[in-house]
Amino acid sequence: MEISLGFLFCVSLYFSQFFVSSSSHKTQAAFFIIGDSLYDPGNNNFLNVSVSYKADYPPYGETFFKYSTGRFCDGRLIPDFIAHHANLSLWRPYLDQPGKHQFLNGANFASAGATVFPYLSPELLHLDIQLGFFKNVVSLWRHELGNAEANKRLNNAVFLISIGGVDYLFFPSDYPNATESEKQEYVNWVIGNITNTITLNIRIQLGYLKEVANLLKEELGDTEAKNILENAIYLSSFGGVDYMAFINNTYTHFTQSKMEEYVKMVLGNLTEVTKDSKYQTLHIVAPAHIGVPVVEE
Repeated sequence: MEISLGFLFCVSLYFSQFFVSSSSHKTQAAFFIIGDSLYDPGNNNFLNVSVSYKADYPPYGETFFKYSTGRFCDGRLIPDFIAHHANLSLWRPYLDQPGKHQFLNGANFASAGATVFPYLSPELLHLDIQLGFFKNVVSLWRHELGNAEANKRLNNAVFLISIGGVDYLFFPSDYPNATESEKQEYVNWVIGNITNTITLNIRIQLGYLKEVANLLKEELGDTEAKNILENAIYLSSFGGVDYMAFINNTYTHFTQSKMEEYVKMVLGNLTEVTKDSKYQTLHIVAPAHIGVPVVEE
């Protein structure tokens, strides 16, 4: 218990620093949560699913709330502790937001039993659905606050994600005779799908670049704007966290070939996202001897 509480406290402080650092600004950083039962504040209460996917009955919630909230816990969850340190209210389910709500502090989309692969949990809020909810909030911000303010809030937003564990729980029953290589291949599928989804963050940032380009055209005209954009230098840094996830969570004994395969997958996603860009980009290569991308001279 002491280890768990210590870990929880450290995680809470780590995330709360993002909010504290923004306290000197007029707006507080928004906090978005995507996940499964570890983070679900009760979204499943509003779904037509079996009782096994709900926590709206005792003894859930008995120690802190004194009643069941839909959290798969007898009290608060990690996002609640982070919210406490960030001076935010305890999370309400995204699906329980009566009346007009702008979600200026963010939203919690998590759903107990949610998976990365939609076919494993079609009745739950799987990753694609939660991502759709996030897009709805972004659209609402743009409509209510305007593009400039919405972009500012997105730039400062913090994301907490925990999903994929349920996908692994399905694997032993679906593939009882799977070989070691097939197990590793399945891990690649799960991680790959999460990576594909997270590339939305890159697409959002590229969207900001397009908005800057449009602003330049409005202010300076097409010719001058084109000249500036074509001669601009673009520095990007993406993928490092993907490699950290690979080392920490994916394989305890990974081979050089598996490492190179993962690097190619990350670079492939980056290429897919940026391939339609009209702007100059640095060429990235993955040297086989270390499996880490560097800028080609």
